Amino acid sequence: CARLYPGLSVADFFLERMRAYLAAYDIVEGEGVKTLTAQGARAYQKRPVSLGYARCADLPLQSGMLHIRMLEGDIIVPAAADTLLMIGLDGEVYPIKDTLFQKRYTATDETLQGCFLYEPVVIDTESGLRVPLLPHAKICTAKEDRVLAHRLERGIKLFTRWDDDNYLLGNPGDWLVQIKNDPGDLYIIKDELFPRLYAPVRKPASSEAG
Repeated sequence: CARLYPGLSVADFFLERMRAYLAAYDIVEGEGVKTLTAQGARAYQKRPVSLGYARCADLPLQSGMLHIRMLEGDIIVPAAADTLLMIGLDGEVYPIKDTLFQKRYTATDETLQGCFLYEPVVIDTESGLRVPLLPHAKICTAKEDRVLAHRLERGIKLFTRWDDDNYLLGNPGDWLVQIKNDPGDLYIIKDELFPRLYAPVRKPASSEAG
């Protein structure tokens, strides 16, 4: 530190690094955001891709809370009967309420199989045990719902309605996504995953005057 930052004490060095870290991220409260259109968001449509889902009610749990390690950060959620756990294209896991699941996905009874980049698991908070989701997972297909999405130019820390204490981290290049009919439902999609899940909404060509 002394060679790189002459005249700066160790304490001051870490203070400067902390200030730089805090300045690099904006704090976003999901429930407080009315619309992303002011940030230049565009309309996108979900691709009809096949994903996985498992119901919390089907999992061998010892507690009523689950620790989910998402790609964007860790959250703690209730293992409620009306909560499902989605398994993404790379094996990433995220929660969804059953009412929203019915609107956004078409469920099947077909067993989810395959190898994933990440092992789809959750952690039982009481026992600390990892609970694999694949033995309980089925296949679902995304409906072609529309969302608003904005590609981040700065980092954000997003507090969702799932967990008031833990945030999801979005880095420049990632996407902040908002359900069009539910402004308080915001989430982050990693840059490399976004084009696999969403396609731009094409505006209908205007008819030529004749």
